[in-house]
Amino acid sequence: MSSDVSPTTKNPQPQTLVIVIGLLGLIGLGIGLRYLYVERMILHVDEFASLLSIKMILEKGAPILPTGIFHGKGVTYNYLGAGIAALFGFDIETIRYLTLGLSVLTIPLVYLVTVQLFENRWAGLVAATAFTVLPTIVLWGSRARMYTLATLMVFVVILVAWRGLISPKSRRVWTILLPVAVLVMLLSHLVTIVIVPALFLAYVGVDWLRVRPNLRQLNSWLEPVGLGVALVVASGLGYGLGREAGEVRQWHEEASLMANVIRALFDLRLARNFYNFFLSPENMFLTILALIGAAALGLKARRANFTKADWGALFIYIQLVATFLLLYGLVPSSIRDERHNFILLLPYLILAMAYG
Repeated sequence: MSSDVSPTTKNPQPQTLVIVIGLLGLIGLGIGLRYLYVERMILHVDEFASLLSIKMILEKGAPILPTGIFHGKGVTYNYLGAGIAALFGFDIETIRYLTLGLSVLTIPLVYLVTVQLFENRWAGLVAATAFTVLPTIVLWGSRARMYTLATLMVFVVILVAWRGLISPKSRRVWTILLPVAVLVMLLSHLVTIVIVPALFLAYVGVDWLRVRPNLRQLNSWLEPVGLGVALVVASGLGYGLGREAGEVRQWHEEASLMANVIRALFDLRLARNFYNFFLSPENMFLTILALIGAAALGLKARRANFTKADWGALFIYIQLVATFLLLYGLVPSSIRDERHNFILLLPYLILAMAYG
């Protein structure tokens, strides 16, 4: 998809009109598909937790459950839901429409992120189409739950990080914004903490490969170390504010690094979950295109002939692979859930597919 350098075409007006019409059509389709679910779906068990948290915020000003436990998971979404409920009334349809709005808002965001990465409007339209129609995205884009906001924030974090890499004049501004965006992402769902080390690895790796700094000089280490410290601080704040007591206790009980790595190797966890996610009927076509893109990227790497779009692709592939390995190699099985793939892996797969 990334071979067409559309932003520099000689006569962009007809193409721009087609893109705008296409995006508007996708937004309309996205609203229609999600509306069907909003009106017809029965209450999902996860929605009850969000609704209860929102109700407690309306009554007490904080998501403190009747048991006295602070429900930190999805705190950003829950406060946003409380604000909407205060304006339009507290009921499940109102909160579901909030999710619908966030999901539809993500459609043009996906387009924007893809164009920024690969400099190709058609690739952006393909990625936005995938986000519009994929059943899992439509389903969770219609429920009163924080997953859609967390996914939106993953795309925001990708955009902010990439702008920091490619914008020399405003690099400092984007680098300062990145930990802030990461904190909001973590407060949308704490499971996104898995993305943070993958993001840092991709950011520093791509930056060093592009710029080729002299690592013997102290100045070459100041920015990555500073960014790493800022991301650790943001992760600490997100962990402290966005956690659930029971969930955190499980993390501490099962977070033996060596034990989880050994389990991942001997129970074929990585292979099984690669098959379950990447080769599922819903994602198989996306995976095939992403693998084609990875092969093309590998060939270009051998020739040392990278364009800006190729660097963007490398930035995404590093995060996709690293996040998958962290999620299924280190995270305890009692904490993981297949629904987390929607937040942690699907955004990267959609972007990798668009490059392919």
